[in-house]
Amino acid sequence: NKYTIKFVNWDNSELQVDELEYGSTPVFNGETPTKQSTEQYSYSFKKWSPDIEVVTQNATYTATFDEEINQYTITFYSEDGSQVLGTSTVNYGTNATFEGETPTKTANAEFTYTFDL
Repeated sequence: NKYTIKFVNWDNSELQVDELEYGSTPVFNGETPTKQSTEQYSYSFKKWSPDIEVVTQNATYTATFDEEINQYTITFYSEDGSQVLGTSTVNYGTNATFEGETPTKTANAEFTYTFDL
């Protein structure tokens, strides 16, 4: 007997379809499945679900992915942009904190300046 074996991506799009004989072992022959990154997460192929087994019936294997939260580097510049005052690497959705020395600006005849983050 022959059975239909499908490999699909996370979104159920077909990647490969084979007709295999009873007792054979399915093999995915395509490129490693991918899932597009978002602003929040990056994805890497993990495995097929369920685990691949010898053919005894029709089966569908779905690509699963590990999810990793994206990190961003925030750079703090002086008022005129001429100096980097510090950097902070943060996970998506969290606030950056400034860890450097408090910036100063020399007062003039009209104004006195206070740093406010």
